[in-house]
Amino acid sequence: MKKISGTLALCGTIGAMSILNQAAAQDNVEWLNSGDIVVTARRKVETVQTVPVPVTAVSGEQLESRSVLDIKQIQQVTPNLAFTRAGNNPNTAQIFLRGIGQFQSGPGQDPKVGVYVDGVYLARPQGAVFDLVDIDRVEVVRGPQGTLFGRNTTAGLVQTITNKPTQDFEGSVLAGAGNDNQFRVEGILNFPVSDVLAFRIVTQHREAGGITLNRATNKKWGNENRQTLRASALWEPSESFDALFQFQYDRSRSRPTLGKCEYTGPEDGSLTAGLPFIAYIFGVYNQIRDTCNSTEPYLSTDSDPDNNKSDAYFYSMNLNYYLGDVTFTSTTAYRDLDDLSRSSGFGQDVPGGPSYYKILQDSPSEYNQFSQELRVSGSSFNDRLDWIVGAFFFRERGFQPLDVPFFQNVGIPTLEQSPIYYELLPDGGGITFGDLAQSVKLSASESTLTTAINRSWAAFSELSYKITDDFSVTVGARYSKDWRTLRRVSTFLDGSLNPAFSCPNGIAPEGGKKCVVREAFEKLTPRAILSYTLSPDVMIYGSWSTGYSSGGFNADGNLRPYLPETSHTFEAGMKTSFLDRRAIFNLTGFHNNYRNQQSVQPRQVNNQIFYETINAQRAVLYGVEGELTLRPTDRFQIFAAFGLLKGKYKEFVVNDIVDEEVVGRDISDSRMLFGAPAYTYSISANYDFDLGNDGILTFGLGWSARGKTTYRLEAYPTSIQKAFGLMDGQIVWTSTDKDYSVSLRGSNLLGKTYFDHAFDLVDITGATARYYGAPRRVLLTVRKNF
Repeated sequence: MKKISGTLALCGTIGAMSILNQAAAQDNVEWLNSGDIVVTARRKVETVQTVPVPVTAVSGEQLESRSVLDIKQIQQVTPNLAFTRAGNNPNTAQIFLRGIGQFQSGPGQDPKVGVYVDGVYLARPQGAVFDLVDIDRVEVVRGPQGTLFGRNTTAGLVQTITNKPTQDFEGSVLAGAGNDNQFRVEGILNFPVSDVLAFRIVTQHREAGGITLNRATNKKWGNENRQTLRASALWEPSESFDALFQFQYDRSRSRPTLGKCEYTGPEDGSLTAGLPFIAYIFGVYNQIRDTCNSTEPYLSTDSDPDNNKSDAYFYSMNLNYYLGDVTFTSTTAYRDLDDLSRSSGFGQDVPGGPSYYKILQDSPSEYNQFSQELRVSGSSFNDRLDWIVGAFFFRERGFQPLDVPFFQNVGIPTLEQSPIYYELLPDGGGITFGDLAQSVKLSASESTLTTAINRSWAAFSELSYKITDDFSVTVGARYSKDWRTLRRVSTFLDGSLNPAFSCPNGIAPEGGKKCVVREAFEKLTPRAILSYTLSPDVMIYGSWSTGYSSGGFNADGNLRPYLPETSHTFEAGMKTSFLDRRAIFNLTGFHNNYRNQQSVQPRQVNNQIFYETINAQRAVLYGVEGELTLRPTDRFQIFAAFGLLKGKYKEFVVNDIVDEEVVGRDISDSRMLFGAPAYTYSISANYDFDLGNDGILTFGLGWSARGKTTYRLEAYPTSIQKAFGLMDGQIVWTSTDKDYSVSLRGSNLLGKTYFDHAFDLVDITGATARYYGAPRRVLLTVRKNF
């Protein structure tokens, strides 16, 4: 399929180029395309083709034409981007860009790809999967953006820009339904109340059926039930001042995704170790193994509550004061998020029987953040110098309760069920295997409450100077200072104290159950860019940029710290247009020296396996990205993109503890890329048929593909997704006056079975949970504009 798809894409491109050469001689009508989209990748207004930074910008219309309904689907059109949701929580984003990202989502760990909405940073991956409604554009800025956007953009950022109020009275209503219990309604209203004040209100409700049937409840898990409400007000009392106020509420009541369980342990439980051996002692090993193996891609079992929910409230105020060539900008924002994930969805439960391994929540995680950014920007020396100076302050508080019960509902077996339960341990001083099993069940099952307070302060500046009309140089830097505090409370599930719980350096916990750790980090992240315009249609550029993600602490039993990670990236690229701007081609190559990558890996501590965030000392990542836009005629458009990625470790030593001694384990030969495929490509085409007085009929077809993806550094075959591609399409009728439109849009049209996340716990439980993507879906909608 991969070779066939690549051949079709190549033939389509060659055919389109042939048509282009003919069309360019016939008519020279100006047209808008992705190269003309306005972007703010450098905190100022530019276009894709003039900014010397690799950025994918997709307009709201283009998103709709590719059936992109939520932010994670932007990966369909962006090179080297993997944007998925967490396995157990459909509201939590897991983003990898150019091979850099993170699966962990606790309050003490930060993502590596920044998510922004209208210039405001969203600190938590929880609640970062949201619907795209009334969107002006989405920008994916690739490469470190530590200078103007700050920390935690080690790999780049994804920014959503919403439509703002205007002085025109306008609006629309939309209603739609489709297979798999899809339902969607949407309303948009823009209305001015005076010459200086306008409001815009947007609301949407969207539903879709579940993905995996839970045999324990006969309900499909992984469904979608989302609501969005956004209200904004634009006040422009004079030409020198404007103020934009925004409020957005995103609500989700979707059930968690449910994994297909893949068991890799031996048939004979006596040959296992760790927790699987404890299951063997309890006499439930065979039952757990067989239940796991009985699951299928869309059929599994989980006995946990299914009421996942997320409530996110977003407030922002953006003030601009214009004084000649100088602009003063203030952006103030606050976000409050409650997120509840009741089940881990591993698919190992025995209906009415025991459960093996769990991560549960009985009350929501709570997060709130406040940010304030002040910028002064302008131009000098007859507009040859563009400059920006700013300061940023950020404060976040995170609160996450978790229960981790082992062997729920597993009681004492009879002698016939498990003879080993009653046997004495060799040289155990009269202790039986059953005593060992009960001890592990108690000590490994815990209730935790993790609280994090994160503060950050930064000052930044960037200058862009035109040495000649064609040659420009940009230099900038940002100084960041971060303070992190992590508090962890741990007890047994019944609330009693855990005598084995201790704070770092052997310090006794406060009250026997609380540890607090603090640390501060700082970093200077510079950037330099050279760009040269060879002709009005060709620009080349080269850059060196740095990114930084602050260090932190593991929120597990020992609160082990980890160091900040940094990326130092060299890029060279070109942005071109030709054939009277009927073709646009952009190409970028990059090389990233990656230091102290924060990576979640299994670590052995005295014969026990712990998954911890540790630092990989040195690595390199390099690749190529290309984007092509063609318009053979005024009615025919083709968009294509590709990304190639390679990475390797130069130094990666994990420090295990064996018999109380530190033992280094070199894993630098491991495959570096996990969570990200080695290649991505996409191609889509739209054609408009003019029906005269009967309107316009648009046909579109798209294909997006990605290479093999692993979900752990040293991955087992059960957690490796083979290369695959997805097809989407649309048929849209629009009335001549554009007041009405009817669309039929579909995703995964070929019905591909694939998983977009895997929770690989083979080292601990002997199993992997695979969380599968949505099946074929087709949605019919009707829109009325007024």
